[in-house]
Amino acid sequence: MGPGRRAPLLGAREARLSETDMQDPPTSSPGPEPPADDAPRSVAATDAAATRRRPGRRLLGVALKVLGSRLLFVALALAGIGYVVAPEVAVRRARDLAARCLAKTRAPRGPVLEDCSYLVRGFDYPTDHSYTRHDATYRAEELLARVAMDRYLDAAIGDPSSTRLVKGAASVRAAQELIEKGSRRISFEELGPAMGAPHLGKMASSLGDRATLMETPEYFGLWYIRRDVLDAATLEADFEVLDDIATRYLAWSPSDADLVTALGATLCITSPADGLPLLAKVPPGRAEKRYENMQRNYGEVFAALTACAAKLGQAPDLPTETHAGVADVPTVRRLAALRVASPGADRAAKVRDAIDALRASGGERLDKDQPYARAMLLAAVVTLSDGPLEPATLADMAIPRTGDGEGQLAPKAASLRTLLGRGPGLMPVVPAAWLTGAARALAEASRRASGAHVAALEGAAGALFTLAAIEHANDGRVLEAVEAAADGARWSGASERIEVLSTASAAYVAGDPRRALELLDATPKLAGDDADAEVALSVLEVLVAASAGQRARASELAGRLPQIARQTDDIDLTSFARWTSIAFAPQALASELGEGPLEIRWTGQADPRAHYRARAARSFDATLGAWARALGRPGEERRAFRYHLFEERGDLPTLMLPTLIAAANLLDPETDGEGAEIWLDALTALDSRRVRLRSYAFMRAEAARIRGDEASYLVWSERLDVLRQVAREEDDLELTRFLRF
Repeated sequence: MGPGRRAPLLGAREARLSETDMQDPPTSSPGPEPPADDAPRSVAATDAAATRRRPGRRLLGVALKVLGSRLLFVALALAGIGYVVAPEVAVRRARDLAARCLAKTRAPRGPVLEDCSYLVRGFDYPTDHSYTRHDATYRAEELLARVAMDRYLDAAIGDPSSTRLVKGAASVRAAQELIEKGSRRISFEELGPAMGAPHLGKMASSLGDRATLMETPEYFGLWYIRRDVLDAATLEADFEVLDDIATRYLAWSPSDADLVTALGATLCITSPADGLPLLAKVPPGRAEKRYENMQRNYGEVFAALTACAAKLGQAPDLPTETHAGVADVPTVRRLAALRVASPGADRAAKVRDAIDALRASGGERLDKDQPYARAMLLAAVVTLSDGPLEPATLADMAIPRTGDGEGQLAPKAASLRTLLGRGPGLMPVVPAAWLTGAARALAEASRRASGAHVAALEGAAGALFTLAAIEHANDGRVLEAVEAAADGARWSGASERIEVLSTASAAYVAGDPRRALELLDATPKLAGDDADAEVALSVLEVLVAASAGQRARASELAGRLPQIARQTDDIDLTSFARWTSIAFAPQALASELGEGPLEIRWTGQADPRAHYRARAARSFDATLGAWARALGRPGEERRAFRYHLFEERGDLPTLMLPTLIAAANLLDPETDGEGAEIWLDALTALDSRRVRLRSYAFMRAEAARIRGDEASYLVWSERLDVLRQVAREEDDLELTRFLRF
C-alpha cells in the first residue's frame, strides 16, 4: 500500500512529517538515506521517542491554546461581574420575598399569622459586602419591625387574644428600642405600604389597648400619648389608678397646654389642691401668647377652673391682657359662676346679669353656637332667683330669638339621638334637679299667665322637662327619666308617639330595657303623620327587643327597616335605621344593594354638618353594602375586611351601637367575649373620642348584652355606674363635662 493511501489516516503531526519526507532532502544530511520501505516506521519511532522524552509537552500546548482564547477572558469577566452583582441580587430577592410574605397579613387568610421573621436570613450574605451592607441592614431592620407590629395588630384584629396582645406589645417595644439604637428612622416604605416606625405608645393608643397604656405610663414621653393614658384610665373608671398616674405626671412638670388642661381637670376631681395651680396657668397663657401662630380661646377652660377653685373656696379672675385668646362660651362661664355663687348680693347680681342676657337687654348676649343655652340659663335663673318671677318676664326669657340664628330651647323628643349623640366639649349644663324644678315652676306660672304667654311658658316647661329627662337618663335614674320625658311631651303638646319615643328611649338608656319594651308595646300601631318618629320608634324597638332577649322579634323587624327608613328625609335617622338592619338582618340590605366589592368609602359620619353627610349617599350605599356582604362571607374574607375597616377608621356613626353589634359578627364564631372586646376597642379607638364617655360605655355594655356576652356586659356596666356616680356630683359638674363624661 503506497504512501498516498495512508496519509488520511495519520494525525496532524504525522501528516506534517509525511509532507516533509516528500520534499527534497537537505544537502547537509549527515547519514545515508534510509530505505523507502522503512520510512513510516522511522517516523512513528521518532514520534514515540519524542513523546517519551517530553510527556507534559502536549498538555502544555493545550493550555497555551486555551489561555490564548477569547472565551477565557469572557468567562473571567462574567465571573467578576457575577461576584460583584450577586449581593445586590440577593438583597432584591430577600426584599421581594419579605414584601410578599408581609402582604399576606392583610390578605384573606386563616387565623394563624405567617411568621416572616425567618426571611431576615436572606439579608445576611449582602451585609458582608460594603456596597450592599447599608441596604441589607435597613431592609432587615424594617422586616423585623413590621413583623413585630403585625403581631400586635393581629392580636387585636386578625385573631384577637389578650395573651397575644401582651406579647405583641412587648414585641413592638423591643422593635422600637431596636430602631432607636439603629437607624432612628421615623417611617418605613420599602417592604409594604408606608407606615410609621414602631412606637408602643402610638400603637397602643391606636388600638385602644388601655391595659398597655396604664401599665407603664411613665414609658410614654409624648404629651398626647400621656393624655391618652389619662383618658384610658378614666374610661376604665379606676380613679385610684387615675389619681396615681396624674400625680406622677404632675411631678414631671408638664408644659403642653392640652396635656395640662386634661391633667389639671383630672386632679381637680381627685385632688383639687394639686389641680388648681396647674389649671390656673392655662387661661393667662392662652390669653397673652400665641402658640404656633394659632389663637387659643380659654372660656371653656376658665369654666372648669371656676368649678375647681370653688371646691377650695376660691374665685379666679379672668385674664386682663388678651392679646392672643379670648374668653369664649359666655353662657358656659355664666352658668358656672351662677352655680358656685354664694347666696346674697353676689348671687343676686349674677342672676340679674343672666336675666339681661336672656332678655337681650345687656351687652353680652347668648352664645348662638351653644346648644340649649337659653334653656339651661333659664333653669338657673328660675332656680336661683330670690322670689318668683312674673309670667310675662318668664315668657320673654323663654322665647328663642330664632331671627338671630338661635336654636330651639330643646329637642322635641328625648330620643336615642339626643340622649347619646352629644359630642365632646363643655356645653351649657346645670344639675338635672334644677331643670326639673324650673320646669315645674314654669308650668305653674303658665296657669297664672294670659294670652300668648301661656303657650310660651307651657312650651318652655316641656323643653326643660325633656332636657331633665336627658340628664336623668344619662345619670342612670330610670324613674326620674321616664317621668320627666312624659311631662316634657305633654307640656310641649307632642303626639302620643313622641311621648312613647321619649319615655321608652329614656328608660332604655337609664338601664331598664324591659320597661322600655313595655312602653313601646303600648304604642298605637296605626301609622302616624310624623315619619321621623315612626322610623325612630322602629329602630328603638329592634334594639330594645334584642336587649330584652327577644332576638327573633328584633331580626324580623330589622329586615323591614330599609323600607321603613324610606319614609324620612333625615340623613342621620336613615343611617341609624340602615345600620340597625345590618346588625340584625344583613341579608335584607345585601339583597337590596346587590353585589359589589368589600370596600368601604368615606361617608362623612364624623362631620357635624348634615348637608355634607347628605352628599355622600352613594358612598354610604357602597359602605353599607360592603358591610352587609362581608357578614355573609367566609372567615378568611371577613378577616381581611376587618383589616380594611381598621385602616379606614374615623368614619363610624356617632350612634355606633348597631355598628358595634355588626362588627362583633365579623369575628370567627369561636372567638370568645374577651377577643370581641379587644377587636371593638381597636375598631372604635378613634371614633370613640367623638362620643361622651357615658354614652360610649352604655353602647359597649349594650353591645355585649345583645350578643350574649354576660361577663363583658357586667364589666362595662360597672364602669358606667362609676362614671355616672362621678358625673352626678354637683361640685364636679363642669369638670366632668370638660373631661367628656
